[in-house]
Amino acid sequence: MMMRALLSNQRCGRNGSLQWFTLTAWLSVWILVTAGLGSRAEVVNAVAGQTAGLTAPVPANILVVSWFRGTAVADAQRIVTYIVPTSIQNNGARSTGRESVGHDGSLWIRDLRTSDSGYYTVHVIPYVGLPSMVTRQLRVYDGPHRSL
Repeated sequence: MMMRALLSNQRCGRNGSLQWFTLTAWLSVWILVTAGLGSRAEVVNAVAGQTAGLTAPVPANILVVSWFRGTAVADAQRIVTYIVPTSIQNNGARSTGRESVGHDGSLWIRDLRTSDSGYYTVHVIPYVGLPSMVTRQLRVYDGPHRSL
């Protein structure tokens, strides 16, 4: 609502300039927060065939957690969205059917494969406050081969 009010103001006077500055500052903060600038990707090492968990920085007032394959938040890369109040999980285009989200927002991947290696990004939407985004790296290694 704040953005709509600021964008609809077409005055070029002093108040209009102040509102434009406020909008620009607000968008800059939002971009920095959602881009996760300055944070290194946490690395999780795992062995093929096992289960791995990628943690999410979940605040106490979380509403929605979405996990994406790669470093971008794009619907084509979405693995899963978990709606916390209802415990509903909705799989996305990049879901393999081996993923699930824990109540704490962690992404769990069963029956790991080396092709699961790569970056995973979590996008967290709280009830109050700005959304946040963090990237994790998963490295899956071949385990020792067992003879039957």
